[in-house]
Amino acid sequence: MENKASEETSTTLLDLPPELIRGVMIMPSMTMTDISRLAQTCHLMNELVSEDCNDVWRTMHLRRFVTFGHDQLRWPEANKALLEASEVDWHAECKLGFHLMTLTANLMDEIWPKVYCESEVCYSHFSPLRQTMDEHKSAYIYIKDFLVAVINDKNTDFNLTQKFQAKQILSFIRQEYITAQWNIFKGLPEEKKLLEHGVGYVSQWCQPLLDMSPEYLGNRLDQLTSTVLDHLAECHPDHPIFTVPQNERKKWGIETLPCDKWNANHCMQILRSIDHVLIECLGFHGTKEHYDHRENYLIDQVISMQQGVPIALNVIVECIARRLGVRTEPWFRGHFVLMWKSDANPELGEVYLDVCNTGSLIHSETYVGNTGFVGPYRNLTCPKGPASCIEIVERLTAGIEVAGRISTRNTGNSSDLRSALELMFVIHPKNLTYILHLARLYMLHNISVSNLIETIMSIMDELPDDARYHAENILRMFRNYSPEAQSKPPPMPRTREMAPHVRFAVGMSMVHKQYNYLCVITGWDPICTATDIWKEEMGVQWLTYKDNQPFYNVLVPDGTTRYAAQENLEPLNANDAFNVLNKHPDLGRYFESYQNGYYVPNCMKLAEYPDDPAVCQQFYALQ
Repeated sequence: MENKASEETSTTLLDLPPELIRGVMIMPSMTMTDISRLAQTCHLMNELVSEDCNDVWRTMHLRRFVTFGHDQLRWPEANKALLEASEVDWHAECKLGFHLMTLTANLMDEIWPKVYCESEVCYSHFSPLRQTMDEHKSAYIYIKDFLVAVINDKNTDFNLTQKFQAKQILSFIRQEYITAQWNIFKGLPEEKKLLEHGVGYVSQWCQPLLDMSPEYLGNRLDQLTSTVLDHLAECHPDHPIFTVPQNERKKWGIETLPCDKWNANHCMQILRSIDHVLIECLGFHGTKEHYDHRENYLIDQVISMQQGVPIALNVIVECIARRLGVRTEPWFRGHFVLMWKSDANPELGEVYLDVCNTGSLIHSETYVGNTGFVGPYRNLTCPKGPASCIEIVERLTAGIEVAGRISTRNTGNSSDLRSALELMFVIHPKNLTYILHLARLYMLHNISVSNLIETIMSIMDELPDDARYHAENILRMFRNYSPEAQSKPPPMPRTREMAPHVRFAVGMSMVHKQYNYLCVITGWDPICTATDIWKEEMGVQWLTYKDNQPFYNVLVPDGTTRYAAQENLEPLNANDAFNVLNKHPDLGRYFESYQNGYYVPNCMKLAEYPDDPAVCQQFYALQ
């Protein structure tokens, strides 16, 4: 009888009021996956979850995580954008976000065998994401949030391959987004183009794994402006800028100034404060020796290092002056400088601010340029005059391209050069010279040239006869190039039975006995397979066993890849071995994790060297 009574009085979740059920759904322990599974239990629960439940899905979305595999991945930027909208279907947004994460993760798995074999990743693999971003306005934000969460996983020793793939896709979608933003920016009237936005696109393009939003860059420039304002308050407390409300001054930072806000004397006080703070207090200066360093062209890096090329330095000064109500113009006088001419007192003539010449304020009649300055831009025979925002971006990118070529020559890594050439192509998609340079690099690395072919075909009718002949020659070159036919075959297994004299294994942490650098082995050859020229340059003939010994491909923490003889390598023992290479850009290409002093090969590398993990396990177990 008691059992029967108990059955009659038992209740189910559906017997509770809908408000209580929704209260259960938004408990902190509940995840989006839990609610989705709850909706699948029965028809009534599905209706309850799907209908009139926008607040529940809003809570789930704003809690900023969903369970994906074993990870909890966040949507901070997506939530920020949605909160600014007036009406949001939060259930639809949750489904869209989860769909986009699944799509991206599946794509990563699908293209991985292709990416593994490529020295430079071919972005045509990611073309489905381009179509998705065209179809869904918010797709870029969701995919970016997902990839950033994967990359920033706090456990730095695991999921290395997934993080490597996420970085490649993040680079692709960020540059796709920048391309769209640049095309909008380029179409703006000249008075609407902010210099900091133009050079900001360059910095974000060259550093796609960083968040170089206009807000981020603007905040850094605001901090410098605040320092200048503090100095101005000490020297000229009666300056009229201190009577202007802060909200009004903020507007000057997000728009171009048609004219100065002050008379000539007050403008000069501001310019001298900028000069004093940047040059004397913070030590900003022009670089004369490191034009092969790309960071000297990137405005965020220049702010951090307090040094850079004239263009980047002048943009920083222009941005600070504009925020303080002074209108300056970039001019070309052998190299880039800033020109200021008082709107209120034009009879005073032009004044030049040359940061690369100690930041002096020099009147036009005495300014001849800094004769001690040498750089890619210096050309005293060029006409003197103002430079547009687009011209500045073009010249900045040209300098980055030169730095990329020098870096390729010094390190053998062409990633920086490729990035610069692709940016030049975005800025001038109809320039056949840029197309040709980029095509040669693509063909060198077996990358698809389909987008270059489409571009040439689309502009063919617009070209004059001589340029059309040049374009036809490029197309003929493309017809003889098929990256699919030239793709690398699957790697052949390297077995220990075939090379018993190979002492070390893929994944082992090593130290080079001669040059004292740390490294990790990614592959080996039973004997040296390098060219005779390389052997002579590297002095292989002076080794004890010369080229008749195993040679190892190794990754070095400085980002380079080297080829080292067995007699020059010594393994780190279990106590000394540590994960020093987790910032090497190619580490995740070969390894899945770092455990017990050695790196565990991923599935592709394991297929290539199937016996090596056992060697690592045995070696470190004996330590």
